[in-house]
Amino acid sequence: MNDSVPGLEETTIQVKGKGTIRITRQDAQLLGAALLQRLRESDQEMQEALLPQVQNLKGWIGYDGYVRIGRWLLSPTFGKLAFMFRPSLTGYVLYAAPVRQTQEGWVVDPVYRVRVVPPR
Repeated sequence: MNDSVPGLEETTIQVKGKGTIRITRQDAQLLGAALLQRLRESDQEMQEALLPQVQNLKGWIGYDGYVRIGRWLLSPTFGKLAFMFRPSLTGYVLYAAPVRQTQEGWVVDPVYRVRVVPPR
């Protein structure tokens, strides 16, 4: 194990309709770079709100099996992989960034804001 980066060497994620996706530590680092690049290409508001959350951070696999970049978590959502970020545990907004693997590597699609409906 590489002591400079914490966590697991690899993990698997079950994605409905796509099966099991294996993600290595190297994939996690590439995913982190792809997320950072996507945020740099986002509009000014997204950049100001979200770039500080990932700058200078590497992607890694937590001991719980989640790929993480800061507080962004990679998880299966609606049959796709997506990074999810909730700025505040008490807030009703989260950000999602769909992720896909191509022959050229990992691609993070545009980030969008989701309003979470509070429980009644």
